[in-house]
Amino acid sequence: MIALLPLLLLLQQPTQTVSPPSGDTVGYWQQRADYRVSAVLDEAAQELHAKATLTYVNNSPDTLHEMRLEQLLNAFRPGSRWSAADEREGRVRFQHLKDPDFAYERFTAAPTVNGAPVTVQYPFAPDSTIARFDLPHALAPGDSVLVYFQWDARPSATVYRRQGRKGRHYDFSQWYPKVAVYDRGGWEAQPFIPNGEMYGEFGTFDVMLDLAADQVVGATGVPIAGDPGWEKAKVWGETHLARDAYAATGAHIDTTLPTPAPGRKIVRFYARDVHHFGWAVDPEYRYEGALYRRAIPIHVLITPAEMPKLGHGAFVKWNEHALDFLEKIYGPYGYPQLTGLVRLDPGATEFPMMAMYGAPSEGTVSHEVGHIYSYGMLANNEWREGWLDEGLTSYQSEWRIRQTPQDFAEGAPRPQPPVASGYRAHAHVMSSHDRARMELYDVDLVGRAQAPEPPGYSFNEFNIYQMAVYSRADLMYGMLRDLLGDSTFTAFLHDYYARWRFKHVDELAMRASAERVSGRDLGWFFEQWVHRTGLVDYGLADVRTVRDGEGWVTRARVVRRGEYRHGMPVGARTAGGWTIARADPMRDDQWVEIRTAEKPLDVRIDPLHSTEDWDRRNDVKNGVVALDGRATMFVPDWPFLAQSDRDRQLVAIGPKLWYTGPGGLTSAVRLKSSYAAVGDLAWDEGELGIGVSAQVPRGAPGIEHLHGWLSIANPKLPFSSRPLVGVSAGVWLLDGITKAEIAKAWDLSPFLFSNGPQMRLRIGLDATHPYDTRWLDFARWQPMNVYDANADFSWSARRPGRLRGRVRGFAGLARDARGGTTRAFERIEGELSHVGTLGAAHAWTHRLRVFGGASHDAPLQRSIGLSSLDVTDTYTNDFVRGRDALFARTDVHFLVPGGAGLRGYSPIVRVDRVAAANGELARTVVKARSKSFVPEVQAVAFGDGAWARRPFAGDRHVFADAGVGLLVRDRLWDRDVSLRFDVPVYVRDPELAPGGAPGDDRMKLRWTFSFAELW
Repeated sequence: MIALLPLLLLLQQPTQTVSPPSGDTVGYWQQRADYRVSAVLDEAAQELHAKATLTYVNNSPDTLHEMRLEQLLNAFRPGSRWSAADEREGRVRFQHLKDPDFAYERFTAAPTVNGAPVTVQYPFAPDSTIARFDLPHALAPGDSVLVYFQWDARPSATVYRRQGRKGRHYDFSQWYPKVAVYDRGGWEAQPFIPNGEMYGEFGTFDVMLDLAADQVVGATGVPIAGDPGWEKAKVWGETHLARDAYAATGAHIDTTLPTPAPGRKIVRFYARDVHHFGWAVDPEYRYEGALYRRAIPIHVLITPAEMPKLGHGAFVKWNEHALDFLEKIYGPYGYPQLTGLVRLDPGATEFPMMAMYGAPSEGTVSHEVGHIYSYGMLANNEWREGWLDEGLTSYQSEWRIRQTPQDFAEGAPRPQPPVASGYRAHAHVMSSHDRARMELYDVDLVGRAQAPEPPGYSFNEFNIYQMAVYSRADLMYGMLRDLLGDSTFTAFLHDYYARWRFKHVDELAMRASAERVSGRDLGWFFEQWVHRTGLVDYGLADVRTVRDGEGWVTRARVVRRGEYRHGMPVGARTAGGWTIARADPMRDDQWVEIRTAEKPLDVRIDPLHSTEDWDRRNDVKNGVVALDGRATMFVPDWPFLAQSDRDRQLVAIGPKLWYTGPGGLTSAVRLKSSYAAVGDLAWDEGELGIGVSAQVPRGAPGIEHLHGWLSIANPKLPFSSRPLVGVSAGVWLLDGITKAEIAKAWDLSPFLFSNGPQMRLRIGLDATHPYDTRWLDFARWQPMNVYDANADFSWSARRPGRLRGRVRGFAGLARDARGGTTRAFERIEGELSHVGTLGAAHAWTHRLRVFGGASHDAPLQRSIGLSSLDVTDTYTNDFVRGRDALFARTDVHFLVPGGAGLRGYSPIVRVDRVAAANGELARTVVKARSKSFVPEVQAVAFGDGAWARRPFAGDRHVFADAGVGLLVRDRLWDRDVSLRFDVPVYVRDPELAPGGAPGDDRMKLRWTFSFAELW
C-alpha cells in the first residue's frame, strides 16, 4: 500500500496545463497571436474571400518546430469529426449535406511563414478542422514569425450551428485560420466536435470587412473606421462608436481604409486582449444602443421578427443588468464595448465582448454575457475543462436571478410546482427546479454519470457531457458557495478575476484562488466534484436534547451516506426559527451541537435546503417512517396522474375492484409508494394491497375471501448507501393463486439519451402456486406449482423506422399441486419487428413481425400462446386472472397480444412449436390533437400466419387469419393508452377463433379487442 501512495497522490493532483505549480501567476506564460485581416463578403458567390497576416510570438520556454491551426468552420460538413459524432449518436445535421449547402473554410494559396511557403497537412483527415505545417526554421523562445494566409469561407445554408447563411444574413462564428493554443500541455489542437467549444491565444485583431453598402454589421471589437450601419438602422437609444476607446493606451492604431468599390463599404474593427473574433451581417438589422455606466457602449442588432420582443430598449437593458451583476461579483468589465445580436441558429454563443442569440431572453443574455467573463477574459480550455466556464456561468446566471439553493435559503421565492387546472390540479408534483435536480441525480444513480474533468472527446454521449460540465459543475459551485459563505465566495471570484484576467486558467488556478481567500485546503472538494462522480447524502442517526441552564442543548448525530463530503448544515427549530450549526466535512460520523433558548420543535439536516443532499427523507430522525409526516406524505391515488415529491416518501392511496365467478366482486385498497419519481424512474417504489371478495367458493373454509400483495422496485435498503437499481420483487395472493418473483434488470444501451439502440436485459426467478383450485380457470391454469428462472433480452432502434428484437428463455420445474410428479421444462422464443411509415405525410404505417418459439413439457401457465401472452406474464391483470374474470369469459373476446400473435385465434390456444409472421397496413384517419381528448385513430388491415404444433396434437399445422380493425391511441394526462378493436374476417380454423365453435365458417364476422399492441 505504501508503494501506491505516490500514485494516489498523483491521481489527486488538479489538472494543470496552464498555471505554474503554485497556482499563481508568478512564472506563468502564454503565447501571443496578433491578426490583421482583410475580408470581402461576396454575396453573389455566397462566400467570403479573405487574407490575413498572423504575428505569432513564442513566449514559451520551448523551441517550436511546427504550427497547428484550427479551421473550425469545416466541422459543419460531411466527413468531419463533428458529423461522425452526430452519426454515432443518431443525430442528423451536417453529415448528408450536399454542395452548396454545407460549410467550409479552404486555403486558396499555400500559407507562408516569413515569406517561405509551407505545406499544410490534415492529421485527422477526412476531418479538416485541424491543420498543421512544419516551420521552415525553428522558433526559439522569445522569437516571433509572420504567417500569411489566404482563404475562402462559407457558412452552411440549411443547418445552422453557430454559423449560417440565409438570404443576405450571414453569421460568422468560425471563419478564419485560428492558431491553436500552445501551453504547458503542448499544442491543444482538438478536432471540433459537439462535446466542447473553443480555446484561443490572446492577442489583437485588426479586421477590415468589405461589405455591400447597405449591410449592417456587428462584431467583436470597436469599429475604429468605416460605417457599420448602426446610425441608419437605429430605432431606439444612442449610438456610441467609441472609436478612440484604445487611444488611452498611447499605442498607434491605424484607422486608414482603402477606397471601396461602388456599392460597397469597408468597416474596420479593432480588438485587444481577445482570443476569438466573430461577426454577423444583415441589411434588415435594427440597431439599439446605450452607454453603460456612461463609459461602455452597448450595441444590439435585432432582426425585424424579434423587434416586438426585444425592441424599445429591452435587449439593451438585459445586457446592462447582466454587466451590473457581473461587475459586483467579479470586478470591472475589461472590454471597451459589448455587442449582442440575433442570429440564425436558435441557440446562443459567446465571444470576447460579443454574443450571438437565436431568440434572446433575459436569462440567455445573463448567461452569455457571463461567459464573456468566465470564457472571454478567463480563458479556459473548453476542450479539457469546460466545467470551469460552463458550470460557473450556469451557476452565476441562476445567482443573478436569485434561483440558487443559497438564495432560496435566504428567502428568495422558491420555484413552485407548475400551475395546473381541471383534473390535473389534483396531482401532487415537485417543482421544475426539483425535477431537474432529480434528473441529474438519477443519471448518477443508474451509473451513467461522468465526472466533469475528462477531455470533451472522452465522453460517451453529448448529453452526458452537457450534464457533467454544465449541470454537475453548476451544483459544484453552489456547494462551494455554501461551504465558503457568500462574502468569501464573492471574494474568491474577485481574486480569481483580478489575477487571471486576459490569461488562460485551469483547475489549479481556480482552486488556488479559493484556498487563498478562504484560508482552507479545498483539495478534497475539487477532487470529488471534478474528478469523481457521486452524490451528497447525509442522514440524521440520533437526536438528544437536554436543558442547559437557561437554554437547551441539542446534539445531532450526523452520518455520511453518500460518496461526497460536505460541511452539512444542521438545524434546530424553535418558535423563533432555525438555529444552524455546521458539521465537519472530514468526519463521517459525528455529533453536532446546537444551542437554543427554547426547546426545539424540530431537528433536521439542511433544513433550508441550501445543499445538494439527494435523499431528504433521512434528514430527520424518525421512528416509524410511515407515521412521520416529515418523511412520508399520503395523497389520493388519482387515476392517470403521475405524482411525485422531492422531500418525502409519497404514498398514494386508492381503491381497486375486480370480478371473478368464485369470488364475485372483490374490493381492495391499494397503497402505491415512491420517492422522487421522474418519468418511469422512481426510488423505493412499492405497492401494498388488501382485498376482500364478496363471496368465497362453495366448500371453502372462508379465508380465501382475503387477498393481498406486496411489491417493491429500486429499493434503498438500510445497509446500502444507494438504491438497488433494477431490482424488483413481489408476492401476491390473489384469486386462489400465489405468485412470487424477484428480478434484476440492466439497461445495456450504449447511450442513455441519444438516438442509439436501446438494449435491456432482465433475469428473474418466478414461482406460482395455486392454493385453492376452486378459483382456477382450467383453460388457462393447471393445478401445478411452477418454479422457473427466466431471462429476457430486448433490442430496439428508431432508425430506420422502429426496429425491435427480443429473445426470452425459461427453464424450471413443474409439480402437480395434488402431490404428483415433478418434471423439468424449458421454453425459448424470439421475435423481430419493424414499424415504418409511408407516404409524403407519413399517413400510412406498415408493421411487420416474425416470431419463433419452442417449449418442452411446459405447463399451461408457461406455454406459448398462439395469440396472447402466457397467464404467468398477465397474472397481475385483474381482467383475466381468475375463473370467469371480466375479460376471461368466452363471450368477451379479449386478447393480451403476444406469443405467435395470430389475432383471429382464442387466447387459450397454446402451442409448443411455432414459426409465425404478422403484418398490417394502417392509415391514419384522425390525427391526435395536443391538449385535447381527440386521439389518434388508425384504420388497419392485417394478416397473420403460423406453422405450429399444438401440444398432444401430433403433426404441425398451418394457422392463418386476416381482417380489419381500428387502433385508437392517446395520452390521458400522464399515461399512454391504446385500444384496439379487430374484426378477423378470415380464420383458417374457425373453431379456434374467439367464441368459435365446430362447424363455423372460415369467413365470418368476428371481433376481438385489446389494450396493448403486438409491436
